[in-house]
Amino acid sequence: PLETAAPTSPKPTSAPTILPTKPPTRAPSGTPTVDCNMSQSERMEQIQSLLGVISDPLLLANGQTNQGMAIDWIIFSDEKHVCPGSSTLVQRYVLVLFYYSTLGDDWNICSANSPLCPANNWMSSSHECSWFGISCDENDNVTDITFESNKLAGSLPDEISALSSLKVLSLEKGFLGGTLPSTLGQLPELMVLDLDFNYIGRIN
Repeated sequence: PLETAAPTSPKPTSAPTILPTKPPTRAPSGTPTVDCNMSQSERMEQIQSLLGVISDPLLLANGQTNQGMAIDWIIFSDEKHVCPGSSTLVQRYVLVLFYYSTLGDDWNICSANSPLCPANNWMSSSHECSWFGISCDENDNVTDITFESNKLAGSLPDEISALSSLKVLSLEKGFLGGTLPSTLGQLPELMVLDLDFNYIGRIN
């Protein structure tokens, strides 16, 4: 009988295969995270519990509120992947909440997707102390938030009082409205509060 050559596998093509992608989901994974040594569901639960002391848990659970969008970004979108035990968790959350509350996507410069920024854009994976308009002390605690003529709108969140080392809050020449949060009186080191040329009413 004639011998036949062994069948060969088809050669791979150089063209990449395009696989369908799945949209992101809020469903937590049971796989331990690399940085926090806990499952994604445990990380999410602990972050929700810790931030529930700062913000109303009902607002955190609602993805349509500024608080809900901020915690969702911290848990699911932030490439820095902050762990529950991190000393930076609360102030990073408060700054992200500040971004959403003041309509950060519409800022003149240094919004999340701004092409030009003299520092790091907000909502980037870099440390929040390097974000534009933010200054910190030697312990990486936020001391200054300085924005002028950057088209801030919306209103200031009550949770800004959680930035206990804040000394300067200068948001001059914007479109901020609403009322001035009474929680600003809880900031023990606040020395400069400049909200001139905005539309903020009386203290609530």
